[in-house]
Amino acid sequence: MGDNRIIPFILAAGMSNRYGKENKLLVPINGKTVLSHAVSNMRNAGYASINLCVGHEAALIRSELENEADDLKFIWIENYEKGQGESIKQAANHVLALAKREKIDGFLIALGDMPFIQPKTIQHFSSIFIGNGAKKIVRPIFHDGNVKRLGHPVFFPISFAQKIKLLAADEGAKEIIASYQNDTIYVSCSDKGIIIDLDKRSDFQKLK
Repeated sequence: MGDNRIIPFILAAGMSNRYGKENKLLVPINGKTVLSHAVSNMRNAGYASINLCVGHEAALIRSELENEADDLKFIWIENYEKGQGESIKQAANHVLALAKREKIDGFLIALGDMPFIQPKTIQHFSSIFIGNGAKKIVRPIFHDGNVKRLGHPVFFPISFAQKIKLLAADEGAKEIIASYQNDTIYVSCSDKGIIIDLDKRSDFQKLK
C-alpha cells in the first residue's frame, strides 16, 4: 500500500461451532475455499504481506493454503477457544512489536469467513483511513433497506493497539468502537460483501 503501512490481519482461528464438525473456512465455493477467497481479496487489494490468525485446525488450514503461503504469515492464537478477542489482542501485540522497528500507520481486521468483499472496497477504505491521517477508526456500513449494518474490514490507528490489548476474550472490534465513537468514522458502502459472513450451513445453502 505504498509508503503507508497498514498491517492486515485475517481472523481464522475460530471453531466453526455454528457450522458443525467441518471447518467452514475450508468449505469450497466457486472453486476455492472460503478462506482462500478472503486471502485473495486482500492480496488483490494491494496488500503484499498478510497476517493470518489461526488456532482451531491450524495445521490443516496451513496445509490447505500452502500454495498461497509466500505472502502469508501465520500467527498462532493460543487461547483461540475463548473467543475472537484473543485473535484481535494478538494482532495488536504483533503490530506493537513491528512498530518498535518500523513505521506503522495502523492495522485492519478482516474475517476469514467473509469471502465476498471486493478488493476495490478494501482499497477504498484503505484510502479513506490514510486520507484521515490514519488517526481515526474507519468502519464500513451497508444500508440494508432502512437498516444500517456494520461491516468489515475495520481499520485502526496504531494508537489503538495498546487499548485493544486490554480486550476481554469474548469481545471484538465493536466493543472498542463503542468506547471511542468520537474517534470513529462510519462510511457507507454499496458492496454487500462487507456484511456477508458464512456462519451456518444455511448461509452456504443460500448461495446455491
